[in-house]
Amino acid sequence: MKVLQKIADVKQIINHLKQNQTKIAFVPTMGALHQGHLELLKIARNYSDFVVLSIYVNPTQFGKNEDFDKYPRNLDQDISKIQHQNISIDLIFAPTNQDIYPFPESQTPILTFPFLSQKLCGISRPTHFDGVGLVVLKLLNIVQPDYLIMGQKDFQQTVIIQRLIDEFFLDTKLITVPTVREKDGLALSSRNIYLNNDERNQALILFRSLSEIKNHLRVGISDNEIQKILNLHKDLINQTPNLKVDYLEVLNAKDLQPVKQIEKGMKIVIAIAVFVGKTRLIDNFVLEF
Repeated sequence: MKVLQKIADVKQIINHLKQNQTKIAFVPTMGALHQGHLELLKIARNYSDFVVLSIYVNPTQFGKNEDFDKYPRNLDQDISKIQHQNISIDLIFAPTNQDIYPFPESQTPILTFPFLSQKLCGISRPTHFDGVGLVVLKLLNIVQPDYLIMGQKDFQQTVIIQRLIDEFFLDTKLITVPTVREKDGLALSSRNIYLNNDERNQALILFRSLSEIKNHLRVGISDNEIQKILNLHKDLINQTPNLKVDYLEVLNAKDLQPVKQIEKGMKIVIAIAVFVGKTRLIDNFVLEF
């Protein structure tokens, strides 16, 4: 397993692999690896002969007053987690900000998908997905993977990245992996480390709400009925001390548009974000009818 920082060094290896028609799988992360990330790496090996992991805390996807400065960064610990589970990867790309953004901040290009990004997480984080799209495009151009492996927990992100791949005709196939959860249902997240014991228990309300809403959805249900169900759960969460709903919605999983009525063959996403204390957690269920 090599650990490289410089883009030129990574591209030299990638060019050699391409010449030999070696299949490449890529897992982009911001580090603070947890079991969900490690599962992505295991799956990446199933798709390829060469697995690349990037560890980079991308500044352009953080808004003002977000947790960029305190976001956990420990490359040695991340490497130790990979080695402890004997996960086979070939290259860790851990660039600096200067490597990824070589020009002044005022000259950084903007890449926007407002029809997909200005909803769900994009309402409270209006520039987040602009930064995600930009950095992923840069990383894909560097790594040139055959397969991009991402988790379903960041569902809105996967929809936007798929559009990015289609829009720029990239030779990469996106593989979306089901959310990895604790035994009690809590979705694994790097931000879970911010939770104290009481908040950790309260965070289970995301999974419980999704499960209960799922049980009420059926073919033929209208948007009015769906909103009544969602509003009931919003009220229950907001009435609980220390909890505040950021969003709770049912959308078409393909394009994140509102669902007027659930029809047979439709694929929908129930998406939720809740502030548990100061920590904002997200989760979702994807359902096919």
